[in-house]
Amino acid sequence: MDKNMQSDQRKHERFNFPYTIECLDPYSPDKIIRGIAMNISESGLCLYIPQSLNKGQEITIRSIIYNYPQKATVCWSEAYDDLYYRIGCCLQNIC
Repeated sequence: MDKNMQSDQRKHERFNFPYTIECLDPYSPDKIIRGIAMNISESGLCLYIPQSLNKGQEITIRSIIYNYPQKATVCWSEAYDDLYYRIGCCLQNIC
């Protein structure tokens, strides 16, 4: 395997399904971070948001895709471009 390729460690297959989300800012509960979920699975999702989050951080995600707010844990975070970060999250009811 090419050393630049990462091994896929997901529990469930992800599906491309871009939709808008709201994430409650873990540092300021009154602040809402708006972004896009780019893909989703039974156990997690990938978010594009304008703020970096730390691995292990707990967040709450709101979206029309879920019937109620979902608790999630940040698995990884990386800069996407000058405006957005890609955030990999594991849903807490599955992890």
